[in-house]
Amino acid sequence: MAIVTSPWEPADGWAINMGPDHVYREGKVCAFKLSPTADGYEVTFVDDEMDEVWRGVKLTRRGSSEPAWGERKLAPWTEGQEYVYDKMIQSYLLKVDTDTTRLEGEIAVGGKRESVTMFLGKEAVRGAALEPLLIIILRTRFPWSQSRIAMHQDGTAHAKPR
Repeated sequence: MAIVTSPWEPADGWAINMGPDHVYREGKVCAFKLSPTADGYEVTFVDDEMDEVWRGVKLTRRGSSEPAWGERKLAPWTEGQEYVYDKMIQSYLLKVDTDTTRLEGEIAVGGKRESVTMFLGKEAVRGAALEPLLIIILRTRFPWSQSRIAMHQDGTAHAKPR
């Protein structure tokens, strides 16, 4: 069994439950690992387990605080849990700020860059033990580059330890 040196690195990596295009692929295995680098992580995966836009993506560590998930924990993922997961993730994201521990990087999709931010909701999911929930946010615009200033995200995905 591999030694986990960080909550970002579960032994078997992350399996994606749902998300936007280029993250979740309906009917296919969507799984990856975060391999440590000097200042963050690199996304690695077995061929055909992730969209190619993720190959070699570098993610930089940012922040140092870890907001608590909250009292209410999520049940293990099933498709019937999508609404509850969405609402609980949105509630958690209201707690994060620039001090929050996260990983940031970019993917290139069709010649355009998309910003990637990953947050880790520790002890979010009930299981044999409480497990973390990886939240992946993709953006093509910044909040201030819109006519109305508000948080804008093109898609949110989540993953569980594989």
